[in-house]
Amino acid sequence: LVVAVLGAGVPASLLDRIWQLSRGNVLFVRELVTTALERRARGADRPVALTGEGSQARLRDLVDERLRLLEPSRRAALEVVAVGEQVPLAAAERLLAADDVEDLEARALVEVVDSGGVEVLQVVHPLYGEVLAAGLSRLRRRAVLHDLVGAVAGLDRFDRLRTATWQLESGRPGDPDLLLVLAGEALGRLDHALAERLARAAGGADR
Repeated sequence: LVVAVLGAGVPASLLDRIWQLSRGNVLFVRELVTTALERRARGADRPVALTGEGSQARLRDLVDERLRLLEPSRRAALEVVAVGEQVPLAAAERLLAADDVEDLEARALVEVVDSGGVEVLQVVHPLYGEVLAAGLSRLRRRAVLHDLVGAVAGLDRFDRLRTATWQLESGRPGDPDLLLVLAGEALGRLDHALAERLARAAGGADR
């Protein structure tokens, strides 16, 4: 994999180093090589620094370093996708600049997939979302969720329960009567935890 990306002239010492760090974790190899290439393109001459114990900790450190290399607008766009988990493409086009999304897709950080007949934008690997979410302040996360709720308003064939979850987590649960209806839908899907959250939010909302 490394030779396929970097070419046949990769020193054996570098291949050994990558093996020591990744232990065959293909995602780890991919992130290591991609981050090294992006650092080199930016003129950084020191090797990629990894801290922490265990392959998962090192992988998270590496993903975090790669994400820190993103331009602010690109990172902000990726935060929106990561928080939403699956953002309808139509909503993403309302919220995000096209060149930011195209750049993230070219870097293999986001992808467009079909979800129940709806095209959605999502992060390529859940670990990206986990690392981004860990670095978001509570206010930033709430603001992103509020923007997502507004962006999906009026869209057809989008899961109302996902929208309701975004509303709950944004701190603005909305109309209590609708929340009760959605609680019934969640119960019908056997999602008892969400049903309880929606019912409690309806009971605590101002009428």
